Order: sequence, then structure tokens, then C-alpha cells
Amino acid sequence: MINDLSIKIPENLLTQKLQKDIYQYYSFLAAQKRYALNTITSYNYDIVNFFNFFSRCNINHRDIEDVSLNFIRDWLAQRLENNCNKSNSRALSAIKSLCRYLKDNNKIADCRVFEIKSPKINIKLPKAIDECDIKKILCEVENISKKIWHIKRDQSLIILIYGCGLRVSEALNLNIKSINNDVINIYSKGNKERIIPILPIIKEKLYDYIRLMPYQTLINQSLFISNLGKKYHRRSFNQLLINIRRGLNLSETITPHSFRHSFATHLLEEGADLRAIQQLMGHENLATTEKYIKINKRKLLENYDKFSIR
Repeated sequence: MINDLSIKIPENLLTQKLQKDIYQYYSFLAAQKRYALNTITSYNYDIVNFFNFFSRCNINHRDIEDVSLNFIRDWLAQRLENNCNKSNSRALSAIKSLCRYLKDNNKIADCRVFEIKSPKINIKLPKAIDECDIKKILCEVENISKKIWHIKRDQSLIILIYGCGLRVSEALNLNIKSINNDVINIYSKGNKERIIPILPIIKEKLYDYIRLMPYQTLINQSLFISNLGKKYHRRSFNQLLINIRRGLNLSETITPHSFRHSFATHLLEEGADLRAIQQLMGHENLATTEKYIKINKRKLLENYDKFSIR
């Protein structure tokens, strides 16, 4: 299954047995953990980078068990030339996850990688988009896109991820059947399900787009499609937003994920309960949702400073 998803390990990098075990690990992440393809691709990139650091071929399970702490530290140190601590933390997490899978399945006895602590990460507060800028972006879609159904598609996608707080990958994985009810069932990271109400105005925009789709609208078909009738790719949507924000001279921090942050921030500003926002966002820990309290307090202080001068 993973091979069909174009995730490859360079030939001659590992023994065939270890390659097979790693591909089984990727299948485990996809089937059991329900990790997104992008996540598995990132894991594969980090795992290949780790084994490339050995600078030799035919690495086997015994090599993983015997790898020294100094070697792992050297690997992380050389990565700092082109990667930040956040990237290194993710890479280390990928190696630990692989080794944990191999250990749980009796492929290895242990690994020193578990003794390495993750690098400290400076937590950046998510940045919300002002409501007036969201309206500008929706209007600018009409100037960027040429075909009417493209305009309706991109506008309804923005409205959906902003109005429901979805990750863009979650929105692009929806099919037409997903919006037939008053709620959307989302299966996010770790096979966690959350139920999100969908407002009538959002459904109206989505059905306006569906009626204009130039392809046959099957109930199990991807909701958002490309010009060729295939699933709309997040890279295409991201490039659209880049063109829009630069054309409108808006902040470079505006990304597809910014609309999800805006959903939470604007709900909090309107007095929504933090626990309710946590459930809607699908955050496992309340601490993740509490970041938006800091944003809200900061905005209040900025407004206070601005008006107290008068």
C-alpha cells in the first residue's frame, strides 16, 4: 500500500529485510494510526536522512541497536546547518517512533535513541486573520480565478476551513456525502473523530459550487476537485493564497492553516467556551487551545494602548 503512495527508500541504503520492516511500519502508521500521507512522507524523509548519515550501505537491525549516543548527537548537530530545532525535534521523533515499532515487534531489543531528549522549541503563537482581510481574500478570488466554478470552489473551501476550523488536509479529504447532514465527521491525527456542526450558509456555498462542477458529481467523489477532475491538491490552494496575499499586500503569515487559527481566535473573542473550542479544533490537550487565550489578551492590550493615548 505504501509503495503505491510513492514513498521510497533509496536502493542499497538498507538491507532488504530492514527495508521491508520499515515499509511495514509506514503501513502501520497509515492503517492503524491513520497518519496523513504528508506526515508519513516527512517521517520517511527524516528516516532516510538518518540512515544516509551512516555513509555506508547494508545497514541492519543490529546497527540500530548498537548506535551510540554520540552518533545520534552528531547526526542532530549536522542537521542544524540547514534545519531549525523544530525540524530536528520532528526528525528525532520519527526515529524514535520507528525504533519503538521495531522493538514492539521484536525486531530489535533496544535502542539508545530513546535516551536523547528532544531539542527545545520556541513556541510561536498562531496568527489569526482579521475578518476584514478574510472578506478581501474572498473577493480577490474572483480576480485570480478565471472560471466560475473555480471561483466557487476556492471561495467555498476558504469559508469551510474558516467556518468549521478544519485543517486544509481534512477539508480536501471530504467527499460530497460528508456534507449531506448538519454536521461533519472528521477523522484527524491518531484516528480521533470529532463532530463539527456545519452552518447553513456554509452548506449553501458548497452546494453552489457542486452545482457548477463540470464533472459528474458522485456521492463518494472528492468534494474539491482540480481542473482535471482529480482531487484538488493543497499545493495548488497554497499557491493561490500566496498570489492573493501578495496581490493585496497582506501579511506573509497568511496560509491555509491561518483560517483554522482564525476560527478559534474569533470564537474566543465572541465569548465561546474554551472546552468547546478544544472539541471543535480536535486538540488532545487543553494547553494547545489555551494558546488562543494569550493571543486574545495580547490583542486586548494592544487595543488598550492604542486608545489610552487619546
